[in-house]
Amino acid sequence: MPLVFEDEQAFIPADSAVSLPVFLQNVLTPQGKWYQAKGFSAQRPGERYEYSNVGAALAAYVIELASKQPFPDFTARYLTRPLHLRDSGWRFSDVNFARYSRLFQSPAVAFPYYGLTTYPDGGFISSVADLGKYLHELIRGYQGQGTVLGPASYRELYRP
Repeated sequence: MPLVFEDEQAFIPADSAVSLPVFLQNVLTPQGKWYQAKGFSAQRPGERYEYSNVGAALAAYVIELASKQPFPDFTARYLTRPLHLRDSGWRFSDVNFARYSRLFQSPAVAFPYYGLTTYPDGGFISSVADLGKYLHELIRGYQGQGTVLGPASYRELYRP
């Protein structure tokens, strides 16, 4: 049974969560229990930009398949370690929660720590100091001085 707070925010217990591949199969395939045809655009890739949480999660899963490693390990190898982001990660075990502020539902009620099945679309946990390091790298990349991606990749990242 989900936990429900005053604002109707529901948290599903961890023991009933599904894995990212199972979620994607259920959302993206016509046989999936959460599939909705109206969730797909009739436009061809590249014709129109529209952000998609499911698309972000799918991109992370494609990286997992291509790299043959979990997405959190991939991003640690190519992002958090090279940038020395010591207080950032995708998993609770990657971070020390004593260094983070809590999210609150009301002044007296803290939200529980929670994970997301589609964690690549917004489940990255980072300290303010690490976020600053990441933003500094983005600025350096924009100026042609980035260290994580090559110049062509930064040009693509910033291409309108």
